[in-house]
Amino acid sequence: MLNKTNRFQFGIGTKRDIEQLGVQLTSSDGIMTRSFASSSIISQGENDKLSHINKTNVYTSIEPFKNFTLRLDGNYQTTRSADPNLFNLNYLWNGYEDDNTIDTNVSLSLIARPGARFSRYGIDRFEHTTNAPAIMLRYTRGFPGLFNSQFNYHKIQLLFTQPILVGSFGRSVISFESGKTFGTVPLPLLSVIPGNESYGQIFGTFSQLDYYEFITDVYATLIVDHHFNGWILGKIPLIKKLKLRELGFLRAAWGDISVKNIGINRSDIQYFAPNDKIYFEYGFGIENIGLGNFRPLRVDFNWRGSYLKLPDARKFGITVGLEFGF
Repeated sequence: MLNKTNRFQFGIGTKRDIEQLGVQLTSSDGIMTRSFASSSIISQGENDKLSHINKTNVYTSIEPFKNFTLRLDGNYQTTRSADPNLFNLNYLWNGYEDDNTIDTNVSLSLIARPGARFSRYGIDRFEHTTNAPAIMLRYTRGFPGLFNSQFNYHKIQLLFTQPILVGSFGRSVISFESGKTFGTVPLPLLSVIPGNESYGQIFGTFSQLDYYEFITDVYATLIVDHHFNGWILGKIPLIKKLKLRELGFLRAAWGDISVKNIGINRSDIQYFAPNDKIYFEYGFGIENIGLGNFRPLRVDFNWRGSYLKLPDARKFGITVGLEFGF
């Protein structure tokens, strides 16, 4: 960090890793972005669609106004299947079939957090729980020929998250994402509706979707979590002594994929997008589970609401997570 007042930063990093792609749409942490789904040992399905990642990231960011950040990232990444015998990422390139995607891109992100409050510790900072919205608009440009990069494309993405207090009925958290890729690109550069085959809870993913079940180049997702904060369970005798809290949620996704993007790819998965109707799932959960003042455990019960007739569709699942709030 070169200036603490406006948080003017410069960073560089590199990683070599085996990851599960297709578990997030919009992120802003360079090489540091990684979810539990990327390394889950215990999962509901076969963990056979892993990818070998070689990524280098250089970024600079500045906060010219309070809670408003400009960030510029330069990325170089190669992606290939971790085990071609189980899963491949083949695509057509100049009349030949290739299995190693090389991508060099630059992205500009505008990030606004009006009303957010932080405790700062140098570069790292901790965000307090508030009802502040989060807005991120990102433009990404792929540069063919730069460091052997292969693809010329443009991508624009929007992420909006808003917590809302609903009087005595609790607190909702609404998250909306949308994006579009302009250009013909292979699977690692497309937008996969994020599935979750683990038993863990990962916000922004769909618990009843398998990895790579829906692949798009234009998409929109909506996730609504409502925490009732004991509005129901707190009124039931005996149960209220347990201090349990109930919640409900709805997740929905729509997307489409062009004929050209289907045609370039030769991977052995099905290129299917939820374009004829919206995919959705729903459910409820119990949170604030624990002993004394230590109650971080949450258990969700998830139901799939559409595309029930797809092969191997998971209609019901249970996920478990830990939540810490301050």
